[in-house]
Amino acid sequence: MGWFGHVPDFILTFEAEYAMSCSDAEFCALVEHELYHAAQETDPFGAPKGRPGADEVGTMVSNRSLRLHG
Repeated sequence: MGWFGHVPDFILTFEAEYAMSCSDAEFCALVEHELYHAAQETDPFGAPKGRPGADEVGTMVSNRSLRLHG
């Protein structure tokens, strides 16, 4: 709480070695993908709500790579 003065709704963290190896476009896609998670609605139990027919910007292949859909 000392860093922000309040408890934030979310904090995004990225693995530094992977982030440094990304191109600008890959890093922007990664950040955008994570921001979509932060903005995703939740159900009454706190689990993420799905949106039927929604396309993801990218798919996490492992914790160190992001496959972009073109």
